[in-house]
Amino acid sequence: MAAPYGVVIAVLYLKGYWDTFDVNALQYVSLSDLLSAAIFPMVVFVALMPLAALIGTAAGGWLRSLHKTSDAVGTSSTANAEREPKNVRNGRLIAVCSAPCVLLAFFFIPAPIKWAFIALFSAMAVAPIVNNALFERLVPNTHVRLVLLLLTVSTPILVYYRGSIDATRSTEAKRERVVDVARSKLPVSTHGKVLYLGLLGDTHFLLERDSGSVILLAKSDDQLIVFTPSKAPNPIVGLPFRGKGGAHIPTAPVPQHEDKGSSK
Repeated sequence: MAAPYGVVIAVLYLKGYWDTFDVNALQYVSLSDLLSAAIFPMVVFVALMPLAALIGTAAGGWLRSLHKTSDAVGTSSTANAEREPKNVRNGRLIAVCSAPCVLLAFFFIPAPIKWAFIALFSAMAVAPIVNNALFERLVPNTHVRLVLLLLTVSTPILVYYRGSIDATRSTEAKRERVVDVARSKLPVSTHGKVLYLGLLGDTHFLLERDSGSVILLAKSDDQLIVFTPSKAPNPIVGLPFRGKGGAHIPTAPVPQHEDKGSSK
């Protein structure tokens, strides 16, 4: 189960990133892309476990009460409602209200922040499923079941959200990778910035800043992509400057001229 789940969240991360630029990631994705994209979601999954454990501990009480109440036998719905503890009714109310909240967040909250709300409301909506009989037999502990359920439901949505955030940040001034069109000899006629978005499968993706157009460039051994340095070379003599693309640009030491004056 872990392998298919990892593939799903890797695909969702790639979709979250490339959907920002209206690129169908599934059309170009390769196996290596899936493997590299799966690393971050798994880290997120592990990092969220303490938070999910706290939520599971807090919500475990009313879920156990919900389970016990569902087993109670009453003579009428009114009698059952009177027997229900208040926390059970509140828990059911939260679960029922969370479903339409998912739709409201999807349609009315702007991207990419809406995906964080969708993840929250989705986890709240399915929380009562933790007392499913089959789920209970597989994982007897209530808190562990709730933690697994919260992470399983929310992590894929949060990973898609993270992909959207990374895509947005890749076009910011502090993080953008500007391509030197002239030195790269790209068939692009533009006087504005051309940003490098990434490599997907065997295709490089570039973005024209002014027009918003995405340029596809087939990966080739003869193709050289040169990045424009983000700042001027380090003025310290003899210290190499590491450019944005990771290239080392060595600087020659300044020759020292000896003063051969005739002063005695």
